[in-house]
Amino acid sequence: MEFTGSCNYHSLSALYPDLSWFREEVTIYREMLRELLGVYPDTFVNTELLYTQRVGDTLAGMGFRCLIAEGSRNILDGYDPVRVFENQLPILLRHINLSEDLELRFSEKSWEGYPLIPDKFADWIAGIEGDVLTLYLNYTSLCLHHRNKSMIADFIRAFPEA
Repeated sequence: MEFTGSCNYHSLSALYPDLSWFREEVTIYREMLRELLGVYPDTFVNTELLYTQRVGDTLAGMGFRCLIAEGSRNILDGYDPVRVFENQLPILLRHINLSEDLELRFSEKSWEGYPLIPDKFADWIAGIEGDVLTLYLNYTSLCLHHRNKSMIADFIRAFPEA
């Protein structure tokens, strides 16, 4: 398990023209993790997985060694989200489809993948060729899109073994 760095207030300060507030938030959060948990994160996850070249440059300058970002088309530029996107620091791109299969579609009985069980999901992943697969789940989305009876928590508990 790894703790990741982030913006202290889960803000959109990375979009401000002046990134000083962004740097301050990142430093506050990093120091809080060090103080409370004794960890100093090397990987960064920005609010809503936002990424710009300026943010990447800033984080590299702050000593981060990796970044997790949304695997959107504007970043991919012909790359596959199962490869490490090499830039000023390595970027792991969220696999949108597989992540959203869990976040959004898991409980949808009309979805072609329903019912999704850990072994089926593991088989899907095993069939993908690549270097890395980044699943990034928004726990708020899980709560909003799935009822308590949807079994998503059981799936997440059982998935690592599958």
